Parts: sequence; C-alpha cells; structure tokens
Amino acid sequence: HGSGDRFVRAERVRELPLCAAAWLMGCSSGAPAFAGEFELPTMHGSYLLGGSPAVIATLWDVTDGDIDRFCAALLERCSTHDGVSLPCALAHARSACKMAHLVGAAPVCYGIPARFYEAAQC
Repeated sequence: HGSGDRFVRAERVRELPLCAAAWLMGCSSGAPAFAGEFELPTMHGSYLLGGSPAVIATLWDVTDGDIDRFCAALLERCSTHDGVSLPCALAHARSACKMAHLVGAAPVCYGIPARFYEAAQC
C-alpha cells in the first residue's frame, strides 16, 4: 500500500550509494503532496534524488487485481524485449488492465527514459 514510506524512510532512500530503477506500485505512490502552495518531499522524488534513473509510480488509488496484471505485463515486456525503454513498456502494459482507462492510466514514469538490456554473458 502506498509508496512504502512506512517501511523505509525517504531520507534513507536519498542517501543510497547506488539506486536502480524503482517500481512503486502502491495506491497513490506517485501523487504529489502539497502544503499550501508548496510541494512536499515524496518517496518517488527521494528515489530520483538518490540516483534512481526512473521511478514507476501510481497517481491515484488502484485496484489490486488490475495493478497486479499491469505489473506482470510491465515485467514481461522489460524482460523479453532487449533494449525496450521503460516508458514504452509502461504504455504497452496499460492494456493488460481490465479498467485500462482508470487503473491503466494511473502509473506514470518519473525520471529519464531508461532502457533494459540483457545482462552480458559471463
């Protein structure tokens, strides 16, 4: 649920020595937080400040079944299409949701359009 900020502090994420692309699939994990006219620090922002090239997060509440289907489709696309960009994989995965225009529209990509490549053979 949410961005995981109950389990790890945003300050700790910002101080990570190395941070891969992050997927925050909880409800409203990518929603901005405001205090008056100022935007408060967020977990997805902390990952970007901690060096993550990209963060996938949801802008509003989502159903667990649909976000599970979305996440599985995103993972499948990233793991089977060498060189695919995260935003392209995200766009493709939206169609896996039963409510594609509601739940499928909630995930967004913050950061740069990272690409996934097959690991070099040892």
